[in-house]
Amino acid sequence: MRTSRKIVTFHKPFLLKGVDDNQPPGDYAVVTREEEIQGLLHTGWQRVETSLRLPSLDTNTLQEQFISISPTELAAALATDAKVSPSAINT
Repeated sequence: MRTSRKIVTFHKPFLLKGVDDNQPPGDYAVVTREEEIQGLLHTGWQRVETSLRLPSLDTNTLQEQFISISPTELAAALATDAKVSPSAINT
């Protein structure tokens, strides 16, 4: 088993499936776990879980939570975040 970590940045609030509230802009840790697949000629890796660390939105606690997220959903949320709204373009 191997684990990799990376940081992604959201510039606008965003919503994810299975999460009740919008998440604030900021940096978020993404953790990916992969398991080794033994082959005859080489070794490969298969993703078994991707999770995103969400900060606590409750000001009375510092508790964080990790949620499972598909890489496709994460990529879509980041792509949506990267889009520039037409009202933000000066003509």
